[in-house]
Amino acid sequence: MTDQKGLIQDNRNYLFVKRFTAKEEKRRLQCGVYLSKKYPQYQKISTQNKINFIDGLRTEMSECLVYGLYVIFNSTLYDEYYRILNGSTQVNSTEINAMPVPDLESIQDMGRKLMKSNDMSENNCNMILEG
Repeated sequence: MTDQKGLIQDNRNYLFVKRFTAKEEKRRLQCGVYLSKKYPQYQKISTQNKINFIDGLRTEMSECLVYGLYVIFNSTLYDEYYRILNGSTQVNSTEINAMPVPDLESIQDMGRKLMKSNDMSENNCNMILEG
């Protein structure tokens, strides 16, 4: 556990996005799904400052919303868009928050498709986003 309050979050659903990538890495946006139901014994979790996390500001995000955001941020289109937006290897939350995203229902629909397919690959995310 850490004493740094900024690194302690409620145990809720999150999309984690890596903050720093190497120049030679294929992707700038690298993300992962965190679901609170997998760790019900914890009220709080501790992260490190090397990741950004996306969560519902007022309420916990549903699983299909987290997976829908994963589709978006794991797609080639959004990775290329981010590279155009920011030439550095640091992924900061201000630029992530400024990226345009589809409406909430569309994101949840994409999440449901990803969950049903059980295929977290970039190619599958591309197909779902294009659909």
